[in-house]
Amino acid sequence: GFFAVNRTSSMGEQVARGAIYRSAQQELSDREAERRAITEMRSVAELDIAIVQALSAVVVTRGRSRTAGEISVACTKIDADTRDTCNRVVDLRGKRATAERRATLETRIGALRTTLGETSGAAGFSGGDPQARRLSDLTGLSVERVDLLLGILFALVVELSSGLLLAIGMSGLEVQRRQLGVAKVAVNLPDAEPNDMVVRLHAGGATDANADVTGALEAYVTARLQDHARATTPASDILHDALAWIREHRPTCAPLTASRLGRFLKNNRRLKPDKRDGRIVYHGIRIRTATPSHGNGAAPQ
Repeated sequence: GFFAVNRTSSMGEQVARGAIYRSAQQELSDREAERRAITEMRSVAELDIAIVQALSAVVVTRGRSRTAGEISVACTKIDADTRDTCNRVVDLRGKRATAERRATLETRIGALRTTLGETSGAAGFSGGDPQARRLSDLTGLSVERVDLLLGILFALVVELSSGLLLAIGMSGLEVQRRQLGVAKVAVNLPDAEPNDMVVRLHAGGATDANADVTGALEAYVTARLQDHARATTPASDILHDALAWIREHRPTCAPLTASRLGRFLKNNRRLKPDKRDGRIVYHGIRIRTATPSHGNGAAPQ
């Protein structure tokens, strides 16, 4: 949307020049047609001289010789003696007005031709948008409609391209996540109860919601935990060790929670959590120093 608006803004100067050009062309055509209709060729100055000469004509009335202009007060009071002269003066005055109009038209025509030359020289064409004009010639649509359609087309291209790039980026991230795997561990503060600590395991392969978590925990406890009367092991260490062991030996196991591990230790090993120095610990058990090299995670024989 912004791209289409920016395109329209960038073409604003050329569109304005095109409008000025077309307006000047239309006015020039009208003024030239009006100028061609004028047949009077004498200038205003020549007609002024002719009017003065007509008013200076001597008229003899009642034994006195006076000019027609004096008798008729410049042909504003016409009588029988000055009728013919004043009729000629009126005609000359009409032709003088026509000559003034012709001079005004010629001045305006010259100015319009100058404007057209400057506008066409700066823009290089008579329209605002050359692309829209060319497509208008090919399709028969108006320049305004073509310009609107181009704006809509550019907006659609930008929106679709951005959406496609986003989809490609998201699919790439999903493929990378599935290939590398993501393990997210969220452990609460050290003074929290085991049931408040949550550990989620997301393996690289597909997670089987029906996997036997209990069986995985039994195999883990057998392989990694060892009874020791004087041992004290933090609950968080057991959680992290279980996470690593299950990831390696039971990758299809369902998500494991700390509360589920705590219940398993309590129900199957009779172990109860205790607090020591603000940490949750288990007494009488420790983690083995080395993982048995059994691919299926079974206990050593």
